[in-house]
Amino acid sequence: MTRLGKLTSGPGCERDKLIVQVIGTGHSKNQRLLIVDQSGVEPLQALTDEATCETERSTSVHSELFVWDWSAQLKHQLWLEIATRQGPPIRLPLLEAVRVTPRQLEAQWNQIVPVLPFAALPGTRSRYDLGTPVLCRSGYVYVFYRDRLWRELEVQQDEELTTYRDIDLQAYRQNQELSSDYRQASGVDLSDIWLPATWNHQPAEAVQLCFSEIQLSAARLKRLEKDPTLRTQRCQSPELRCESKTFETLFDQQPDGQAMLEAFSRFNAWDAQASDAATKASITWRNLAARAFPVSLIAPQRARQSGFEYVLEHPGRYACDLSGQFAAQRKTEAKACLDQWEQGATPALPATFESSAWADGLATLLEQLRGKTPNADEADLWQPQPTVVDVLEAARQRRMCGVLLEDPRHRVRHLVSQIQLQQQLLTLYAERASLHPHHASAVMVQQL
Repeated sequence: MTRLGKLTSGPGCERDKLIVQVIGTGHSKNQRLLIVDQSGVEPLQALTDEATCETERSTSVHSELFVWDWSAQLKHQLWLEIATRQGPPIRLPLLEAVRVTPRQLEAQWNQIVPVLPFAALPGTRSRYDLGTPVLCRSGYVYVFYRDRLWRELEVQQDEELTTYRDIDLQAYRQNQELSSDYRQASGVDLSDIWLPATWNHQPAEAVQLCFSEIQLSAARLKRLEKDPTLRTQRCQSPELRCESKTFETLFDQQPDGQAMLEAFSRFNAWDAQASDAATKASITWRNLAARAFPVSLIAPQRARQSGFEYVLEHPGRYACDLSGQFAAQRKTEAKACLDQWEQGATPALPATFESSAWADGLATLLEQLRGKTPNADEADLWQPQPTVVDVLEAARQRRMCGVLLEDPRHRVRHLVSQIQLQQQLLTLYAERASLHPHHASAVMVQQL
């Protein structure tokens, strides 16, 4: 694209074009745009391959423009093609009324937003902890588009990567309805999920997303397709359109993911400064929940470990600790406080209190007081973890975006685990008190 000089800031005149903007850079060919004939049956590979790719870099949004020479007489369709590990690719309709699109300075009339799905990971210290965004755990992401299930993706995680594999839904449909409860992913590993944001300068028909830890049954998905009210309750519908002005208005000079983590975990209603920080973080969090957001805002993080997260009061602080020292430091702090209490001192409580570390430390102390050897397996839980690289590093470099999805089952399990842990901690406190030489006298006095 060329500009005309100082007399205008707009793009130069050019022949009629079809321009599709894909947010972010460095996109692989595992997801690509495909021109299909007017009937929606025959892919036009030669015409598809005529596209040129241009990289656009603005202040907050980087993108790639796929540009075709176009004509108003052409009535072709635009589809999304997804590579598979074997067999033909998965092809999904995007836009039927493809037409000439004038070039814009930044946000183009046709925009696709590749996203990474995130979920909030709150702690249990206060109800004002909304949770810092972390990548969704293993499970499934469902995308509804035009009131129909459009994509089903299996989320897979290892220690370094989170990938997404498409399921060929058409292969499991009979008479346009899903017929199988078990649907195997055939798509290749993807690093992001392409979603339509705008077509012909208008918002794409509502794109709705939801996360599930298990694959939803065919009956459940059919009900979601047919019941818009239920789908609205179950799914999130983030605003997907991306442009620098919006990002700068909402997120510049505002708390980022790391600031949210600190503000939420240290919230104190009696501390005006801490309360104000949590309020500002909450505003940013709600903006993140409402729309696609730059991954650059999110705190550096390690791969999810849901089993360990359930044990912690502040799982977000563990997930966002690349050094691997969070758990070990909490155990060290708990042991130091318990030792001082045993000596009759009154230590200051650590800023980040982890009940599970205290419970383990107290259980170890009770074993020692009874002359037993502590279980070494329990101690391993609190050993330093390996230092890791930020799992979002590649996405940051590519200037990708994310969306925030709900994961209520994880939250419920976390809260249940913490309630059980508090009960265990109370039992341990009572056991420690019972070993005091004057415990029986203290109980008698209390009952008077």
